[in-house]
Amino acid sequence: MSIAFSQTEKGKSLIAASSNLNFLFISGDTNTNNEFQINFKPEISWFLAKNIALGFQMDYEYKRTKTFNSISSLSLEQVFNTQSTMTIGPQAIYFFDINDKFKAFGKGRLGLAYLGSSQGNNSINEYGRFYGLTAGLSYFISPKVSTDFGLGYDSLVFNKNNTAVNGLSVNLGFSLFL
Repeated sequence: MSIAFSQTEKGKSLIAASSNLNFLFISGDTNTNNEFQINFKPEISWFLAKNIALGFQMDYEYKRTKTFNSISSLSLEQVFNTQSTMTIGPQAIYFFDINDKFKAFGKGRLGLAYLGSSQGNNSINEYGRFYGLTAGLSYFISPKVSTDFGLGYDSLVFNKNNTAVNGLSVNLGFSLFL
């Protein structure tokens, strides 16, 4: 049996994580924004059959924006905004054998979502649900470690104001097969 095909057998475990860190600097005629964003997504799954895993995932994102608004030609108003988003729930993954070093995968997840945001003295906390789909490719660096590249779609719907957040993402992460 080749290296890449032995990791996804029944009874094995999968521990994965991905993260990103963004700094954005946006300027215009009337305001300037500085944005800091960090995201962390741990996952754990168990293979119930060859190439089929079920597990849990959590996704946490924090974003802080500092905006400088021009009030007049001589004064600036500084405004801070923060936002935290978290999702948690089950996931299912299916791996497709390609060759000794590569496996394609499809992943579906759903669960509960939280959104907390504040601007000055105003704050909002909302709860809802989410689902996500990802298709990608795992490259096996060693018999137990892969680097993973994926393209995903996520949808979060919050109950309070029926707010929906939908987006596409490019993901890069690492997986450990035990």
